[in-house]
Amino acid sequence: MAPLEDIIKAIEKEINPLSIHVTSYAELYNVIKGLKKHWNTFQDDSYFQNKSARYIFALTHMEGKERNRIIELTEELYDDECKAKEWYRSVVKIVHPDMNQANQEDAKKAMDILSEIYDRIKSCFNDEEED
Repeated sequence: MAPLEDIIKAIEKEINPLSIHVTSYAELYNVIKGLKKHWNTFQDDSYFQNKSARYIFALTHMEGKERNRIIELTEELYDDECKAKEWYRSVVKIVHPDMNQANQEDAKKAMDILSEIYDRIKSCFNDEEED
């Protein structure tokens, strides 16, 4: 049987961004049973109560391609200032704290991260103007 750590790494690679914290094969078996039971729920996004919760989670707990897929951040936004502004405004409507009264603290964090992302996008257009 493979070492526990190797098995955990292999599973975490498949379930990223989720992670597993166990100290025995028995605990790992219980985690796998739970994942098996609930995996489709995670995969089809019905885990989240609504689009706002999914976007806020993606912005505050994820990075990279998967986050970008969820928040619909595409490469073309770096090439088209109008599309970038439209995208930003549409995401603001989804994650703004005023629209998420029950989750204001995380919504504020999500807005901060969204603003950082949008600032990076806008900097592409500022660089073009300087050329």
